[in-house]
Amino acid sequence: MSIGGKMKNIFDKDYYLGLDIGTESVGWAVSDTDYNIIKAKGKMMWGVRLFDEASTSAERRVFRSARRRLERKKNRINLLQMIFSEAIAEIDPGFFQRMKDSFFTKEDKQYEMQSNTLFNDLNFNDAKYNKLYPTIYHLRSELIKGKKTHDVRLVYLAIHHILKHRGHFLFEGQNMNSVTSFKNVFTSLSEILEKEFTDISLECESLELIENNLRDQSLTRTEKKRRLKKILGVSKDDKARDAIIGLICGTKEKLSQLFTDDDLKTNDMNGISFNDNSYDSNQDKYEEILGDRIIALESIKALHDWSILADILHGGNLNGKQYLSISKVNDYENHKADLKLLKRVVKKYIPEEYKSIFSDVKETNNYAAYCGVNKKNKNKQIIKRCKQDDFYTFISTKLKKISNPDEDIQSLMTKKENGTLLPLQKNGDNGIIPYQIHKMELMDILSNASVYLPFLKQKDEYEL
Repeated sequence: MSIGGKMKNIFDKDYYLGLDIGTESVGWAVSDTDYNIIKAKGKMMWGVRLFDEASTSAERRVFRSARRRLERKKNRINLLQMIFSEAIAEIDPGFFQRMKDSFFTKEDKQYEMQSNTLFNDLNFNDAKYNKLYPTIYHLRSELIKGKKTHDVRLVYLAIHHILKHRGHFLFEGQNMNSVTSFKNVFTSLSEILEKEFTDISLECESLELIENNLRDQSLTRTEKKRRLKKILGVSKDDKARDAIIGLICGTKEKLSQLFTDDDLKTNDMNGISFNDNSYDSNQDKYEEILGDRIIALESIKALHDWSILADILHGGNLNGKQYLSISKVNDYENHKADLKLLKRVVKKYIPEEYKSIFSDVKETNNYAAYCGVNKKNKNKQIIKRCKQDDFYTFISTKLKKISNPDEDIQSLMTKKENGTLLPLQKNGDNGIIPYQIHKMELMDILSNASVYLPFLKQKDEYEL
């Protein structure tokens, strides 16, 4: 904007000061009453000052929230160490120091001569630990399943992982059954949609049909949408309900279609999908664009997240409960089997593509990029990860070079279409896991471990 002011007695005559104030600069000029630029000490009195644009309160709030989360996480871990310190010190006084040093180079470690990060016993070291427990979920799963005596350090590591990755609190106050109940989530969505859209409802004769459709891992996202539209009786002309169902199933839709708002068509955020994990990082932008309508969008996402959670917990059943750790162990075994099959297919039909598919550092969407790890001089090297869809497209392109695909290739392609090929332990879907899932596992681990670790039964002065 521009502002002008008339001031006196600088050079014993009137002058004008003009300012052009922007978000990253201020332009200024001094003129006489006839708008001629004034000179001072031989220089024209005009110029510009540049500076960095100020961050918004929203950005600062994000940083504050991140700092608080890290501080709370640090406090939880410190408290856990305090509880376990005496028992662990009796068998391994250097355990916590080795964990602390694990991020340092060898010469910076306190125990420079030790190559092990966690276990440095004569009969049990890191290599044996990793062989027994390829992932932390293997350890958590074993501790959940029984009361067999385990090393106190193993119990600590399992609980340490749970406290570091404890899940979100969007359903705070609800129990495990409520969080995983399809009926509760669907009913909540229906009620919110009826308030936001006076002419839209998701009435259905059988909720079980909808639930089974969303749970079916053999169906692609597009096929789920097609079937769900048929179950709910949605026609081609019903654009809003078409978009709602698509978002629930994970397909890409348009906000302008969802809210019947043509003004959204030209917005950069018009296209939206809950499946690519970009929604969370852009949530503030969606709130700014939609205002109160964000509530409806969040409720649609809640049902989408339920279906993802159902997929994550699939196969994790034990004694009538759904365990994340058991499901993750199954994912590990499935990944291992898929990788073995993929390597066999590549070696058999397209051996010239083997390096390109699995280890070529020049490829940005191959298997190494998908996992985020490659090998250099026999050492593991962390590299930039690619998205699952990009990796699937890369693999599909390679496999399509095979002229006569057999059952193995068809199996790989089907899994790719279903989004279940080579499942990873760490992915964006982990962000939708509520804390109740981890809490249930923590309580079971503590219950089993307290049988052989009596200090876990002790209470403090507050009876906690």
